[in-house]
This record gives sequence, structure tokens and C-alpha cells, in this order.
Amino acid sequence: MFAEKIHEIHVEITNHCNLSCKFCPHSAMKRKRGFMSLELFQKIINEIAENQIADYVSFHVMGEPLLHPQFLQMLEYASLKNMKIHLITNISLLNDASIDAMLRNVAILELSLQSFDESSFAQRGAAALTYGDYIAIVKKLLHRKLEMGAPARINVSLMENSANAAKGFPSHIKVLDGDTSLQTHLKTYWYDFFKTLSFDFGVNLSMPATVVVRNFSHEFLPGITIATRYAMNWANSITESEHVFPALFAKCNGLSGQLGILWNGDVVPCCADFEAKIVLGNCTHTQLKAIVTTKQALTIKHGLCKGVLHHEQCKRCKGGTTAFSWFAIQLYSFIQFRHL
Repeated sequence: MFAEKIHEIHVEITNHCNLSCKFCPHSAMKRKRGFMSLELFQKIINEIAENQIADYVSFHVMGEPLLHPQFLQMLEYASLKNMKIHLITNISLLNDASIDAMLRNVAILELSLQSFDESSFAQRGAAALTYGDYIAIVKKLLHRKLEMGAPARINVSLMENSANAAKGFPSHIKVLDGDTSLQTHLKTYWYDFFKTLSFDFGVNLSMPATVVVRNFSHEFLPGITIATRYAMNWANSITESEHVFPALFAKCNGLSGQLGILWNGDVVPCCADFEAKIVLGNCTHTQLKAIVTTKQALTIKHGLCKGVLHHEQCKRCKGGTTAFSWFAIQLYSFIQFRHL
């Protein structure tokens, strides 16, 4: 068993994407694009399972995992190895086969809607879908979950930037910006639908007493939650400011609570290092446990746990575009990761 288990390992099976979201760094990413081989994926999963390195395996860093031609094989293989799987998808490619496979094998399924109405959806570049089509896919999946009695926890994730929570986030990008916009979204698309599911399947319906866009998370039906997440600026890569003040001190769970494995096998400290600025090694021919216990990896890990930043990428990530955000982000990191 691995000495210090990591909570979640993000495995990027592909960094290709089928949507051109302006609030995602994917379109500007300079890193080479590709698909992880099935052989490398199986090697990674085998090592994680045999050494109990992580609690969860997440199909996530960049890209849409359902684009991988062997996605279902990878999903089934990880499940066969008794891995708890956390899958993040933009859901636009879901079909009956992938829906059933995910509901059978995934522990946590995050449906990253991000857009909340027709106008915001248009910014994503999904020309083949209308927003009505998009919502219909989500509803079909939720209906199927209850029909199958699947234990998978499903989170419908909406992006919000109320009170400019993400400092410097591009102002032209439309996201949830207040309690009223979230209330309207819930009433328009979800309340009546959840009431129907509750009646049809005889499950309890919970309606929120209040709706506040910041940190909203409510389980409407057993295992079905709608939540908001703040509009992250991806380590200060998406910002209207031309200058980022680098952090002096900050805590982070990189390498202790998470790490990323890119499609080519490169290992990075966290999922925010989407351009692979800090490559710790490559697990194609090297054991993952050997990579994360190198002197370099341990120096970065122990520094992040104590608030010491050893790499310029970390300093930029935890920095700010204004004096206030610079101070607030560093201070909040010590609150957020006080358990480290």
C-alpha cells in the first residue's frame, strides 16, 4: 500500500475537445494534443489499484473524455479494478450506450453544463445542438439513473461569477451572476421535471428553502444534485489583466490531495497545470509511485503543504491581477487547506 494515499488522480485520456468554450484555456493550449493509449491507461490503473495510491481516479485535466475512441473500454477496465471513478463530461456526446455504461461504473458523475440559457450556450460553439437539446440529454440521463436504480452520484454543475468571484475573469463571457439568474434557471428547467421524476419513481423530492448563487448545492432527488462552481481563471491564464502579481506564500493540495497524468504519460502536480509547466516524470516506462517520491516531487509537495511555493507556475496560479485579489487568494489558501 502506498505510504501517503492521494485523494484523487486526474487521468487525461485525451486533451481534444468538441466545444470551443471561451472560458476554457483549451482553445489556446500550446501543448501537443493526443489520445492516451489503452495500454498506458491500463498500466496506470493497474499500479494505482495494486498499490492503493488513490481514493478516486478522475477522467479529467483537459479535453472531453467521451471523444476517446476506447472510452467505454477504459471505463469498464477501471471499474473492473474496483476503482472509484469520478467522471467530468460536457455531456454533448452522450448516447444510450455511454449513459448506461457510466451509470453502471461511475461513482461520481459531474455534468459540466457551465452555460445556463440559450445565450450563454451559444458561446460554447456547439453548433449541432440547441440549448433545449442539451438540457434534454441531461434529463434523459437523470431519468435513466432512477430507472436503473444506479448508485452513481450525479452533480449538475453550473458556472457562476457572482460578485466577480474570479478576479480578472473576462467580462464579456456570460455566466450566472446573481441569485435571480439561478432562480430563473431552476424554475425554467428543473423544478417541474424533478416533481415528475419524484412522482414517477416514488422518490423523495427536496426543494431548497432559499436559492443563493454563491456555493449553491442542493440534492433535489436521491443522488441528484445541482450545484454552482466559481468561474476559475485556470491558474491566471484566463484574465483581462496583462499582469499577474506572483504569490509569495500559499498552500495547495497538489501532490497530497491530487495530481495529474496527461495523455502522453507526463505527471504534473495538479489539474490546473494544463500546459505541463511542471513535469515530474513520465509513467510510460517509470512507476508512478517512483515519480511522486522523487526529491523534486517531495520538495514541491511539502512546500505546498506549508505554504512555500517552489515553482513559478505555482506562484502565478496563487497570485492575483490586483493587490486585493493577490492578498485574498493567498490568505484563502491557508483557510482552504488548513488541514494540510
